[in-house]
Amino acid sequence: MLSSHRSKILLVFFLTLTILQCHAERIPPILLKKKAAEHPLEELVKAPADNYRMILSLHVQSPFAPLPQVAKTLEEALKTAATPADKAALTYLLTECGNARAVKRARNLRDTSGLSGMKRETVDGLLSAWRILADDSTHDDLRQTLTRSLNDRLARDVAALPESLKQEVASQYLHAPEDPLKGESLAKTAAIYRNFGMTAELEKRLVLPDDTMKYPELLDTMQAYHVLGNAEKSGLCAETLWKRYPERLTAEDNSFALEKVLNCLPEQGIGNLARLEPLLSQKPWLCLTAIRLLQSSAKEEREKEAARYADIYIDYAGKAKYQENRLLSAQEALAECGAHEAELRIIDAMLAVKSDIAARNEITYLLKRADCLRNLGRKEECIAAYEHALKRALESDGRLESTIRRRMEDAKKGE
Repeated sequence: MLSSHRSKILLVFFLTLTILQCHAERIPPILLKKKAAEHPLEELVKAPADNYRMILSLHVQSPFAPLPQVAKTLEEALKTAATPADKAALTYLLTECGNARAVKRARNLRDTSGLSGMKRETVDGLLSAWRILADDSTHDDLRQTLTRSLNDRLARDVAALPESLKQEVASQYLHAPEDPLKGESLAKTAAIYRNFGMTAELEKRLVLPDDTMKYPELLDTMQAYHVLGNAEKSGLCAETLWKRYPERLTAEDNSFALEKVLNCLPEQGIGNLARLEPLLSQKPWLCLTAIRLLQSSAKEEREKEAARYADIYIDYAGKAKYQENRLLSAQEALAECGAHEAELRIIDAMLAVKSDIAARNEITYLLKRADCLRNLGRKEECIAAYEHALKRALESDGRLESTIRRRMEDAKKGE
């Protein structure tokens, strides 16, 4: 691989965290410092149950927050908190502050391995906050926040949690008189029940699709059965969705749901191409889904069909809005599929686009083209392509110069 899979995961991880932090409470990053100065933490912690959202966005999740000092202030406030709601809010904020500090360390070190140990501390902290608030009959907003945060964590991998903590969660939280999962989707509930060995309990609540089930409920039930590993029932839900809502599933803006349904249909993988093939001429955006399905096919068939899908998609992208973004999605899908001849066609189409965005991204596209030629084993062509990319980089702003040089040297060594 030309670029490390781990590096891609790290990049996506850090970009996602930055976006989430900067959009806390939808405050533009440029205003975070100013608003934090207008609402100092020392004042907000005087009423933490009322101000916890503002404390979280301005003083915990902000990329500018001095987290060690924030943690100290929250700890001092917790010592003197008088009400269960204030204690719960501060416990929650300290838990999220610990997470933020771990994330910041991981970002600085470019290493996420240290985050795995945060799972136990986070679940333990959120459960403690939730238990504290059980003694308070008000503050529904804070209770919902705690429940949602804890459910999000419990739906992920809980293998790192000690058995004693798992038992606490099951007995004190999941089996609480007021079901904390009643507002969650069936899919998330299924993930939590699966993680805690309680699938039999949920199976009793799930029903098979009937004439009264509408699209959202069908999709949610299908995902729940899929999470629980019941392929027969998730497949039945998927077939029902496909028959009742074909137009909705194959709409241009609904690829996410379509992928889920295709993953649950009995044939799966390349077997689903027969369902999509008749639709491609009228709905060419489905070529992206078709390309992903090709991953399990033989190399010769994959290259042949991918080239056909690429041609259909190039024609579609040329007539649609956001052409560069659409072509980039196809390039990434073809690269993942391993259909590099078809990928080369898409990249050449990207380079042919005449727009401000394409001009700014020219060096990136040229690098992708060289990488693609290298993946195809066309050594002389790929080295020439790297040299061209390097020349254009030096003529503009030097962007990606070091990356291009490194990959060109690797290509020359035959690595």
